[in-house]
Amino acid sequence: MAIKGERVGRFALQRRLGAVMEGELWKARDDAGHVAALKLFYSAEWASVLQATGLPEIPHHVNLCALMDGDLAGSPPWVATELHEGATLAEILASTRYVPLAAAIPTIIQTVRGLAALHKAGLAHLDLRPSNVLLDERGCVRLREVQTPGYRREVLRRLFDRARPLAAEGVEEMKQYAPPEERRGEVSGAAADVYALGLLIYEMLVGERPEGFELRLPSQRDKRIPKVIDEIVLGSLERSVRARLPDAMAIEPKLLEGLEKTGFHVFPKGDPVTWVKLTPWRDAGKPVGEETGRFTSIFRKLAGRKE
Repeated sequence: MAIKGERVGRFALQRRLGAVMEGELWKARDDAGHVAALKLFYSAEWASVLQATGLPEIPHHVNLCALMDGDLAGSPPWVATELHEGATLAEILASTRYVPLAAAIPTIIQTVRGLAALHKAGLAHLDLRPSNVLLDERGCVRLREVQTPGYRREVLRRLFDRARPLAAEGVEEMKQYAPPEERRGEVSGAAADVYALGLLIYEMLVGERPEGFELRLPSQRDKRIPKVIDEIVLGSLERSVRARLPDAMAIEPKLLEGLEKTGFHVFPKGDPVTWVKLTPWRDAGKPVGEETGRFTSIFRKLAGRKE
């Protein structure tokens, strides 16, 4: 196994971030000072899957973790992506249960924009869930762990194989965020991302994942939540792919238009947690609010624990 200071390609390993189903994940730095999350494929099975399916060609976008380098023929194979310090949405939800609305709206917008960049390029994320949504203390969102369809197909085969279940951190989260068609082994691309987005929004705003067919709409928990959020959640969580909202490119204009119509003014400048400048319940001249202030303090606390 790897040790601190060891060089992998152009990177020097700095700190082990943990075990993953493929092997190990490390914080690494190259000679130019660029920091990466470097995944070492010690599992021969997952290494062969990676070599057969290749790497996704992730477009450069502010809300996506870019692919920096990789060697599929290495011993072991490895992949390096951008590493951004902060916390995952899963960690944040574990600390806060739900995200305050003024912070949730820019988080949703950025997540949609990251997905839209993938969908526009003919790609899909294929593993969208709270653990793969990174936020820093400014509220900037980056989506990580984009998968290829071939790789996702193998993940699904193992994820729902009762005879040889997948053993990895976050397996239950992966199962719960898989849409109905993936439970049948079908990789549906953008449609799977849309379904996962609906779950993500629901969990952020309601503080729990929906159970069964009875949805407690986000606005039922908090009447300040605009109806367009309810509409996107319902349209995303349709069990049929054909009935579901088609992709994130269709969701973004619907979301922004719906927010404006109901009195939410979003100004995407500066720190994202302060994007929502005017809402139906708050004066424009007042600060973002105590709820969002506590939210940003959680970012700093969680980020500090990792060093």
